[in-house]
Amino acid sequence: MRALIIEDQFIVATMVVAQLRHLGYDAFEIVDSEDAAIAAAIKECPDLITAHDRLEGGSGIEAVRRICADRPIPVVFVVGSPLDVKAAIPDAVTVEKPFTTADFERAV
Repeated sequence: MRALIIEDQFIVATMVVAQLRHLGYDAFEIVDSEDAAIAAAIKECPDLITAHDRLEGGSGIEAVRRICADRPIPVVFVVGSPLDVKAAIPDAVTVEKPFTTADFERAV
């Protein structure tokens, strides 16, 4: 299974990869900007997206909206403030940083 990780903090991206590996994911694309996320999803459609909402290079929320506009892909937002994501996408699945293994697994 392939995961697209939209995250501009290397340590968080590394933690997400470790959690996803444990859950059976074996291919990962880590990107740190909105444009790179969209390009990666076009290149190869992921089975799951994890995304941070605020990126130095754009918005994780907007990247997810654009990627998922024509196809349903499960998304877990890994964020510092879940309320900000819920305001933009009320039914979003969120995990608050710092996250526990149990919280992350439940969300995925």
